[in-house]
Amino acid sequence: MSHTDVVTEAQQQLLVLCSHFFATVGSLQRDAPPLSVKGEALLAAVTTPSAINEQTRTMAQQVIEASTRLEKLLLELPDTLQTEEQCLDRLEVLQQQHTQAGVELAAALQEAQMSLAEVQDCFAGLADVLLL
Repeated sequence: MSHTDVVTEAQQQLLVLCSHFFATVGSLQRDAPPLSVKGEALLAAVTTPSAINEQTRTMAQQVIEASTRLEKLLLELPDTLQTEEQCLDRLEVLQQQHTQAGVELAAALQEAQMSLAEVQDCFAGLADVLLL
């Protein structure tokens, strides 16, 4: 798997992890039993504590699984502990490759434009012969 694929998959897994966090916190807030702040009378709890505990365990397990998958993906990324000089050397190599690719693409473009001009000339000649 390429580094770009790993980064993309890690981003998607981070989104899943955040989604689990938001859902878990939202559910805990919604289902939390009422508490008295100043000694006022409490309303009856909507859900039973055992149902809340089971749901909390399930959501916690989802968060743990998503976190574990994200950690595994991050471990697949290359080591980035390089010196500044190593980074600059790598950038120089990449810049040379970029320049070379640009030269090759320019040559291919010029060749394609010449071929297109030849085809257009041939087409124009055929059109003149057939239409006149």
